[in-house]
Amino acid sequence: MSRHRAVLVLLIASLSAVSTSVAAGRIALVSQSAEAGSRTLLAALQDPTVQDIVVLPALYNVRSEFESYQGKPLQLRRNITIMGAQGLDTVLDLDFVAAAVQLCPTCSITFQNITVANERHGVGEPVDFVTGQPGSTVSSAAVQFAGANKLRLACTDAAAAAAQLLEAKPSNGVQQQAVVQDAVFQGMPFPG
Repeated sequence: MSRHRAVLVLLIASLSAVSTSVAAGRIALVSQSAEAGSRTLLAALQDPTVQDIVVLPALYNVRSEFESYQGKPLQLRRNITIMGAQGLDTVLDLDFVAAAVQLCPTCSITFQNITVANERHGVGEPVDFVTGQPGSTVSSAAVQFAGANKLRLACTDAAAAAAQLLEAKPSNGVQQQAVVQDAVFQGMPFPG
Protein backbone atom coordinates (compact mmCIF):
# COMPACT_ATOMS: atom_id res chain seq x y z
CA MET A 1 0.00 0.00 0.00
CA SER A 2 2.83 2.42 0.81
CA ARG A 3 4.33 1.88 -2.66
CA HIS A 4 1.04 2.93 -4.29
CA ARG A 5 0.89 5.93 -1.99
CA ALA A 6 4.45 6.92 -2.94
CA VAL A 7 3.60 6.68 -6.66
CA LEU A 8 0.46 8.75 -6.09
CA VAL A 9 2.42 11.42 -4.18
CA LEU A 10 5.03 11.52 -6.97
CA LEU A 11 2.31 11.84 -9.63
CA ILE A 12 0.61 14.67 -7.73
CA ALA A 13 3.95 16.47 -7.26
CA SER A 14 4.73 16.13 -11.00
CA LEU A 15 1.32 17.47 -12.01
CA SER A 16 1.73 20.31 -9.55
CA ALA A 17 5.15 21.19 -11.03
CA VAL A 18 3.74 21.19 -14.59
CA SER A 19 0.76 23.30 -13.51
CA THR A 20 3.11 25.75 -11.80
CA SER A 21 5.32 25.94 -14.91
CA VAL A 22 2.29 26.54 -17.16
CA ALA A 23 0.95 29.18 -14.77
CA ALA A 24 4.38 30.86 -14.57
CA GLY A 25 4.52 31.01 -18.37
CA ARG A 26 7.55 28.75 -18.88
CA ILE A 27 5.41 26.15 -20.68
CA ALA A 28 2.95 27.15 -23.40
CA LEU A 29 0.19 24.91 -24.69
CA VAL A 30 -0.44 25.66 -28.37
CA SER A 31 -3.45 24.85 -30.50
CA GLN A 32 -5.01 26.24 -33.67
CA SER A 33 -8.49 25.39 -32.42
CA ALA A 34 -8.43 27.75 -29.39
CA GLU A 35 -8.54 24.97 -26.79
CA ALA A 36 -8.93 26.19 -23.22
CA GLY A 37 -5.66 27.54 -21.85
CA SER A 38 -3.87 27.38 -25.19
CA ARG A 39 -2.44 29.95 -27.60
CA THR A 40 -0.91 29.89 -31.07
CA LEU A 41 2.65 28.79 -31.79
CA LEU A 42 3.45 32.32 -32.96
CA ALA A 43 2.20 33.80 -29.66
CA ALA A 44 4.23 31.25 -27.69
CA LEU A 45 7.43 32.07 -29.62
CA GLN A 46 6.81 35.81 -29.16
CA ASP A 47 6.49 35.41 -25.36
CA PRO A 48 10.02 35.76 -23.91
CA THR A 49 9.11 33.76 -20.76
CA VAL A 50 8.19 30.59 -22.68
CA GLN A 51 10.88 27.90 -22.79
CA ASP A 52 8.85 24.78 -23.58
CA ILE A 53 6.01 24.54 -26.09
CA VAL A 54 3.55 21.63 -26.09
CA VAL A 55 1.61 21.20 -29.34
CA LEU A 56 -1.87 19.90 -28.45
CA PRO A 57 -3.60 18.85 -31.68
CA ALA A 58 -2.70 15.85 -33.80
CA LEU A 59 -1.85 18.18 -36.72
CA TYR A 60 -0.65 21.77 -36.47
CA ASN A 61 0.13 23.69 -39.68
CA VAL A 62 2.23 26.87 -39.38
CA ARG A 63 1.64 28.47 -42.81
CA SER A 64 -1.19 30.87 -41.86
CA GLU A 65 0.70 32.17 -38.81
CA PHE A 66 4.23 32.43 -40.23
CA GLU A 67 3.94 33.03 -43.97
CA SER A 68 4.19 36.82 -43.50
CA TYR A 69 7.44 36.32 -41.51
CA GLN A 70 9.33 34.76 -44.47
CA GLY A 71 12.22 37.07 -45.27
CA LYS A 72 11.62 39.18 -42.14
CA PRO A 73 11.82 36.52 -39.45
CA LEU A 74 10.68 36.56 -35.85
CA GLN A 75 13.77 37.07 -33.66
CA LEU A 76 14.27 34.29 -31.11
CA ARG A 77 16.69 35.13 -28.28
CA ARG A 78 16.35 32.04 -26.09
CA ASN A 79 16.40 28.25 -26.28
CA ILE A 80 13.07 26.63 -27.05
CA THR A 81 11.87 23.03 -26.89
CA ILE A 82 8.81 22.09 -28.98
CA MET A 83 7.15 18.79 -28.09
CA GLY A 84 4.00 16.89 -29.01
CA ALA A 85 1.25 16.27 -26.47
CA GLN A 86 0.49 13.01 -28.30
CA GLY A 87 4.14 12.15 -28.81
CA LEU A 88 5.11 11.18 -32.34
CA ASP A 89 1.41 11.13 -33.30
CA THR A 90 1.51 14.94 -33.05
CA VAL A 91 2.53 16.39 -36.42
CA LEU A 92 3.96 19.92 -36.65
CA ASP A 93 3.64 20.74 -40.36
CA LEU A 94 6.14 23.49 -41.23
CA ASP A 95 4.61 23.48 -44.74
CA PHE A 96 7.93 24.48 -46.37
CA VAL A 97 7.74 27.96 -44.78
CA ALA A 98 11.29 29.34 -44.97
CA ALA A 99 13.21 31.78 -42.77
CA ALA A 100 10.28 32.58 -40.47
CA VAL A 101 12.27 32.32 -37.21
CA GLN A 102 15.80 33.66 -36.71
CA LEU A 103 17.94 32.28 -33.89
CA CYS A 104 20.44 34.32 -31.92
CA PRO A 105 24.02 32.98 -32.27
CA THR A 106 23.81 31.03 -28.98
CA CYS A 107 20.15 29.91 -29.23
CA SER A 108 18.67 26.58 -30.23
CA ILE A 109 15.33 24.98 -31.05
CA THR A 110 14.85 21.36 -30.01
CA PHE A 111 12.04 19.28 -31.52
CA GLN A 112 11.35 16.57 -28.95
CA ASN A 113 8.90 13.67 -29.07
CA ILE A 114 7.04 15.11 -32.09
CA THR A 115 6.83 14.50 -35.84
CA VAL A 116 8.01 17.48 -37.91
CA ALA A 117 6.67 17.50 -41.48
CA ASN A 118 7.71 19.41 -44.59
CA GLU A 119 10.67 21.05 -42.88
CA ARG A 120 12.95 21.36 -45.88
CA HIS A 121 12.99 21.79 -49.65
CA GLY A 122 15.60 19.44 -51.05
CA VAL A 123 17.97 17.01 -49.42
CA GLY A 124 19.83 17.75 -46.21
CA GLU A 125 19.61 18.31 -42.49
CA PRO A 126 18.75 22.00 -41.95
CA VAL A 127 15.20 23.12 -41.23
CA ASP A 128 14.15 25.87 -43.69
CA PHE A 129 11.74 27.38 -41.10
CA VAL A 130 14.70 28.46 -38.93
CA THR A 131 17.56 30.73 -39.99
CA GLY A 132 20.68 32.06 -38.30
CA GLN A 133 21.88 35.65 -37.97
CA PRO A 134 22.99 37.42 -41.18
CA GLY A 135 26.44 36.22 -42.17
CA SER A 136 26.16 33.07 -40.06
CA THR A 137 24.80 29.62 -40.69
CA VAL A 138 22.49 27.58 -38.51
CA SER A 139 24.58 24.61 -37.45
CA SER A 140 23.14 21.21 -36.75
CA ALA A 141 23.60 21.99 -33.04
CA ALA A 142 21.19 24.96 -33.26
CA VAL A 143 18.26 22.86 -34.51
CA GLN A 144 18.09 19.58 -32.67
CA PHE A 145 15.84 16.54 -32.94
CA ALA A 146 15.47 14.45 -29.77
CA GLY A 147 13.23 11.41 -30.15
CA ALA A 148 11.50 13.16 -33.06
CA ASN A 149 10.55 12.09 -36.55
CA LYS A 150 10.89 14.02 -39.79
CA LEU A 151 8.15 13.49 -42.35
CA ARG A 152 7.90 14.95 -45.82
CA LEU A 153 4.35 14.68 -47.07
CA ALA A 154 5.44 16.41 -50.27
CA CYS A 155 9.13 16.50 -51.04
CA THR A 156 11.82 16.22 -53.64
CA ASP A 157 12.30 13.02 -55.55
CA ALA A 158 12.95 10.22 -53.02
CA ALA A 159 14.95 8.19 -55.54
CA ALA A 160 17.38 11.12 -56.06
CA ALA A 161 17.78 11.55 -52.31
CA ALA A 162 18.46 7.81 -51.89
CA ALA A 163 21.02 7.90 -54.71
CA GLN A 164 22.82 10.81 -53.03
CA LEU A 165 22.86 8.92 -49.74
CA LEU A 166 24.27 5.80 -51.38
CA GLU A 167 27.04 7.85 -53.05
CA ALA A 168 28.21 9.33 -49.73
CA LYS A 169 31.40 7.82 -48.39
CA PRO A 170 30.97 7.20 -44.66
CA SER A 171 34.06 7.63 -42.48
CA ASN A 172 33.68 4.14 -41.00
CA GLY A 173 33.73 2.48 -44.44
CA VAL A 174 30.33 0.79 -43.99
CA GLN A 175 28.11 1.15 -47.06
CA GLN A 176 24.98 3.28 -46.49
CA GLN A 177 21.62 1.66 -47.15
CA ALA A 178 18.48 3.32 -48.51
CA VAL A 179 15.17 1.93 -49.68
CA VAL A 180 12.53 3.94 -51.55
CA GLN A 181 9.02 2.60 -51.15
CA ASP A 182 5.40 3.64 -50.79
CA ALA A 183 4.30 4.51 -47.26
CA VAL A 184 1.06 5.06 -45.36
CA PHE A 185 0.93 7.69 -42.61
CA GLN A 186 -2.22 8.38 -40.58
CA GLY A 187 -4.23 6.49 -43.18
CA MET A 188 -2.93 8.48 -46.16
CA PRO A 189 -0.80 6.76 -48.87
CA PHE A 190 2.39 8.49 -50.03
CA PRO A 191 4.25 7.17 -53.08
CA GLY A 192 7.98 6.45 -52.76
